[in-house]
Amino acid sequence: MKNCVFLFIAIMLMMSCSRKELTVTSPDSDIRLSFAIDNDTAKYSVSYKGKNVLNPSSLGFQFQDAKPLQTSLKISEVRKSAHDSTWKPVWGAESSIRNHYNEVTIELREKKSPKREINLIFRVYNDGIGFRYVFPEQDDLDKFSITGENTEFKFAGDNTTWWQIANYDSYEYTFAKTPLSELGSQEHLDETEYGADAFGESVPGAANTPVTMKTDEDLYLSIHEADLTDYAGMTLELDTNAAYTLKSALVPWPDGKVKVKAEAPHKTPWRTIQIAENAGGLIESHLIKNLNEPNALENTEWIEPGKYCGVWWSLHIGKNTWSASPTHGANTDNVMRYVNFAGKHDIPYVIAEGWNKYGALSAQGGEVDFITPADDFNLKKILNAAQANDTRFMAYNETGCQVERYGKNWDTTFAFYQKNNIGAIKTGHVGDNLAGKHHHHSQWGVNYYQGLIEKTAQYHIGLMVHEPVKPTGKVRTYPHYLTREGVAGMEQDKFEDTDPREHTVEVPFTRMLAGPLDYMPGIFDNTLEDYEGMQVQSTVARQLAYYPVFLSGLKCVTDLPENYRGKPAFQFITDVPVTWDKTKVINGKIGNYITIARKKDNEWYLGSLTDEKARKINIPLNFLDNGEYIATVYADGEEAHAVSNPDPVKIEKYRITHTDTLKAEMVSGGGQAVKISPAE
Repeated sequence: MKNCVFLFIAIMLMMSCSRKELTVTSPDSDIRLSFAIDNDTAKYSVSYKGKNVLNPSSLGFQFQDAKPLQTSLKISEVRKSAHDSTWKPVWGAESSIRNHYNEVTIELREKKSPKREINLIFRVYNDGIGFRYVFPEQDDLDKFSITGENTEFKFAGDNTTWWQIANYDSYEYTFAKTPLSELGSQEHLDETEYGADAFGESVPGAANTPVTMKTDEDLYLSIHEADLTDYAGMTLELDTNAAYTLKSALVPWPDGKVKVKAEAPHKTPWRTIQIAENAGGLIESHLIKNLNEPNALENTEWIEPGKYCGVWWSLHIGKNTWSASPTHGANTDNVMRYVNFAGKHDIPYVIAEGWNKYGALSAQGGEVDFITPADDFNLKKILNAAQANDTRFMAYNETGCQVERYGKNWDTTFAFYQKNNIGAIKTGHVGDNLAGKHHHHSQWGVNYYQGLIEKTAQYHIGLMVHEPVKPTGKVRTYPHYLTREGVAGMEQDKFEDTDPREHTVEVPFTRMLAGPLDYMPGIFDNTLEDYEGMQVQSTVARQLAYYPVFLSGLKCVTDLPENYRGKPAFQFITDVPVTWDKTKVINGKIGNYITIARKKDNEWYLGSLTDEKARKINIPLNFLDNGEYIATVYADGEEAHAVSNPDPVKIEKYRITHTDTLKAEMVSGGGQAVKISPAE
């Protein structure tokens, strides 16, 4: 009997030694992060109000020419701290953001030789958690190559999941809705993508981030990353050997094996888990931005968020061409129309794709020249006209992925832009690989885009990137990075066999959680009768609603100027800002409907969208202050239909107060936009 008792005590002592748990909670105590060394392996878990969100999930790394750093670990030091501050973005969804978290730093060391060290930092907010690895400077881990990051996300159940198939070069897919256990399934690809394999290839069994989920307890989660710097982008791979488990899968270097090349000290991006009790709470979260470094720019007065118009849509519907031809879009007279249009409607920027001598894909033509204009484009005349119209030219730089040659010309090109008051650029990176061999989302690609961010900041040039690496909150650190593509947007919506209705009520809860996006809304000629095979399945009222729903520091007024002429609904596009003081998600069911209200100064702008189902939703106005207001409502007309009759817009005005409720009555593929101003 005594031997049994001693054996029992010995076993319990061994168990207690093998699992030493540390905890840190959110400031409101709802979220609990636990960390333990379990059988010499580092693991973390997450709960919300006592319910498991993540079961114990492993952490660690694999290296080239070195053994994994994952087992035989012990805690050498623990430091806890708290932080509470407020910062003011240059632009964005809010004019003031609170950064409030509790933090624990855990220093780990291997028990056995070579006794390498690695630190873990966990930050727990009221809206989720972030954690990162830090490799401190040490003799036994100087230069190293990571072949695998063994970060697990072991969920407590088979959550309903919205995901986009992984692609190491593109994010231009729609989203699948499946159980977590079917994430990355190839059978869902054909029914959920817009032909985005135009460059790069999909990766079955994995998903691009963010990945958004709903648990059986109606809790909403989204997994992403923050402050992606000098590291490979992370996709999430379904672990078929463990129930409801995702693991990080980093985008590789060209050899397909090495993912990250580093030298200590080095830190990873933050791995992020947003947590909310309703879907709209994910959109209102500032977790991603808060985990980035503060503004790195000493002077931000030159940064100008705003709308833009120009030669783009006409190219995609086939009215004009990018390169020299009788129908070349970026000719002087045609661009002058847009300059005059921009001046009349207070649009700060005008773009003209195909403006430079060697065409939209100049790099593929053997030249990287974004200074010399095309023969039929008088740049000096356009610049003078832009100045007279209080607008600025936005230069399009399509690299064709020849980014090494492009980078060598940055100083010359951007100095020319700064001298000539070219206030922003749109860069393109169409092609399978950067510099012929590197994935867009690889460590090499991440560092290339970082160089572009820093160089444009040096020359005071606003930046928009197409075919980008995903947003990870860097807009906080570099607020001149006004927007990026990385989304299946209007470029794909133009085809008659493409139905964006469900997609556009998924994007705010998925891709937009990562950061601003250039969706390019504002199409008034949705039928496109003059263009074979094209039809935008959207009402005009829905196109208006995109402006307050989708966040972007550069928001396109996309359609041809003549299609806005004589249309009273265009007034909403003229009025709506692109940067805000406050944001509220009033309604939201992922893939079904959404209402977002955004405030600028003393006015509110609301956008509501529905999927393919016509529906009526209530919009309580209790977010308004006391007093009377005038609501100008732009709604689907009585006979409107996204496909057969997209044009009718019913414009009505109401006197309202904060005790009232508006109704959004939307047809299939419809929407509603509202401007609310104080009553005079």
